[in-house]
Amino acid sequence: MLAAIPVALPATFTLASAIGARTLAARGVLPTRLSAIDEAASMDVLCSDKTGTLTRNVLAVTTVYAAPGFDEPQVLGLGALASADAGLDPVDAAIRSAAAQRPASGLPARLRFVPFDPAQKMSEAQARNAAGQTLRIVKGAFSR
Repeated sequence: MLAAIPVALPATFTLASAIGARTLAARGVLPTRLSAIDEAASMDVLCSDKTGTLTRNVLAVTTVYAAPGFDEPQVLGLGALASADAGLDPVDAAIRSAAAQRPASGLPARLRFVPFDPAQKMSEAQARNAAGQTLRIVKGAFSR
C-alpha cells in the first residue's frame, strides 16, 4: 500500500504509533510522547533501578566465598570486626546483620578500630586471637 501511495506514510506511521500506545495503555503503561514508543522499540539495553519496586533499598549479604581455612561465619565475624559498631553505613549494617545471623565461635577480640577512610578506601581493625597473636583485619581496597 505504501509503494502505491507514498503520501500515506505519515498517516500510517501515526496510526501504528497510536495502536502501539493503545496496546501499552491496556498493559498499564502510559506513554507521554508517541515518539517514545519508537525510541523504546529501537533500544538494545535498558538499565533501570526502581527502588521500592524492583529492590527494597536494603543491602544484604547473600553469598560469602571463604578462602581455604575459613568458613562463612568466620569471614562474616571478621568482617563485622572491621565494621563500625553503630552508624548508618549500609555496608557495615549488612555485614553486622549477616554476622549476627550466622555467629562464629573463637573470633578474636577487637583491640582497635579505624573507621572507613575515603582516601585509603578501607576500614580496619586490630584484634587479638586466643593464642595472643595480633591480627590486622581490613575491609575495603587493601593494597599494603
